[in-house]
Amino acid sequence: MYNKSFTLKQHSPLIHFQHDKEGATLRATEVKPKLDALIKERAKKSIRPEWIRREEGDDIALSYKLRITGQASEEYLVASNVPKYMKQEYGAQGIQYLAKTPYFADNEHIKKGATDQARRAVMYQNLKVQVFSFYPELLEWVATCMPLVFAYNNFGTRQNKGFGCFTVAETTQEQFENMLIEHPDYSNALCYEFGKHPGHDRVFARIDEEYKILKSGFAKEPSQLMIYFKEDEKKEWEKPTIKKELVKNRRGPSRPDYTGHDGIKYIRALLGVAELYEFPRDGAKIKIECVDDGEDKKTKVERFKSPLTFKVFGGTIYLMANKLPPEIYDRTFKFSKDKQGKEYVLIKTPPKPKKGDAWLDDFLKNHVDKRWTYVK
Repeated sequence: MYNKSFTLKQHSPLIHFQHDKEGATLRATEVKPKLDALIKERAKKSIRPEWIRREEGDDIALSYKLRITGQASEEYLVASNVPKYMKQEYGAQGIQYLAKTPYFADNEHIKKGATDQARRAVMYQNLKVQVFSFYPELLEWVATCMPLVFAYNNFGTRQNKGFGCFTVAETTQEQFENMLIEHPDYSNALCYEFGKHPGHDRVFARIDEEYKILKSGFAKEPSQLMIYFKEDEKKEWEKPTIKKELVKNRRGPSRPDYTGHDGIKYIRALLGVAELYEFPRDGAKIKIECVDDGEDKKTKVERFKSPLTFKVFGGTIYLMANKLPPEIYDRTFKFSKDKQGKEYVLIKTPPKPKKGDAWLDDFLKNHVDKRWTYVK
């Protein structure tokens, strides 16, 4: 059996679902499918039948094994908000934390002081990837594609918000940017330069703030997505309607069905569909679900992830826009006030904008913070 080995450099903490297990690192089962897909794309007709372990439609499993090893060097509690009293307690206990991040799943545990139930974001040292195969030519394709896979993809939980960034060691920033551009799924990217490395807390605070301003609004900054659709598409976003009908209206919605309303649309969904629509000042949580199967009656939107991906390389954040799947447009969503779903309103997502698939790039170009510049 032939083998190759690679050393990885980690740029941002990985949120691992088994962070407390000895030997838990970046999972080979998460890396290999992305590597297989890229080899299939790049190798095309060079792939030999004996290299294929399994092939189902567009999915392919190639005949090599990955083993990833390393040791945890730093752990962080992560939250979108750490209360001041908990910060003081963590400081006294020597617990490291990241307080302003786009990760909120364990907020309640942290507020209650149940830190043993919260996941950790982990930095590793001595990260090695070993590859084993009976086919030396296949190993050469692995060696060619692996740097691109790590440059383009993040890993673990909340990977599209900048967690779990790695590159093959010794990769320069120029090489990293060239690898992004070389990846077949690449469209374009913007970058935000800090200069020297600012620390993980500032990196994730910047990612969190930028994403919130673009999608939902932040502090006194309105949602840029709302502004874009109002100005360019003449569509009003859903929040005022949901608030009026479900949050403020004690008697129940006066108009439960807005699917025929051409001006009011569920616009926020285009940057990611969540399970809840929260109104913190009113203490309200509105359940969200897709209630139609689309034209083909097969594709149902459950939890549509954001088409925006943040990456971290040293002291720079990168923001990439991915193509939206067509099934997100013109779909009916149900917003429910109660668990039984008896008090609800129905609102559709917008149809595809006038600029077609190019609308997202146009949106970022004109609505992202001016300190972001395009990768050339």
